[in-house]
Amino acid sequence: MQLFLSLLLFLAGVFLLLAIALYVIPARITGSFRASGDEILLSAALSWCGISLAFSWTGVEPVVSVRWLRWEIIRKPLGGRTSPPAAADKDQPSPAPRPLPPGLFRLILIVAGSLSFSRFRGHLLLGLPSPAGTGRLFGYWTALRYTIPEDDRISFVLTPAFDRQVLEGEGELVLLLHHPLRLILVTLAVLAGPRIRAVHIPLRAARSPA
Repeated sequence: MQLFLSLLLFLAGVFLLLAIALYVIPARITGSFRASGDEILLSAALSWCGISLAFSWTGVEPVVSVRWLRWEIIRKPLGGRTSPPAAADKDQPSPAPRPLPPGLFRLILIVAGSLSFSRFRGHLLLGLPSPAGTGRLFGYWTALRYTIPEDDRISFVLTPAFDRQVLEGEGELVLLLHHPLRLILVTLAVLAGPRIRAVHIPLRAARSPA
């Protein structure tokens, strides 16, 4: 019995430390691109304490993976062959769109309020098929660059190439997501909300007098 209580106290302490860590330590959202020749790599990752949920696309098919530090634990391509849709009956009405969860807007607001900018760095060599188009785009970028206040966290260089069509370079955007525990709890509440209401409605109907 004493061993069982000690085990329960140990598990409670572990869950408490995990909850505190999830509230105090922010998660990191990273988006990056890399272009070289005809190859373009787009990737995004949500990481916390060495655990990462990553998304990557190389122009062939998107891939989702779960990583621990530098080791890839799970890797799942999102592509695949799908069967052609069956012919729909013209007389059959189209299904009504599903209503959005009532707490989804609140979740979006909480996520937006929990984000903070960390850094944006990169460089890009860009040449469009038309030199005039390259010049216009570079002019727009120059005007936009001078409207952004000086910030050591932002370092991006765009170099125009007027003599050829080219897209080469790389960049990285990093955001911090504060208080992940609160977002997890709100997400669970949003996902469980319709099920909880579906359970409450039959219970109320059973309690109502005949």
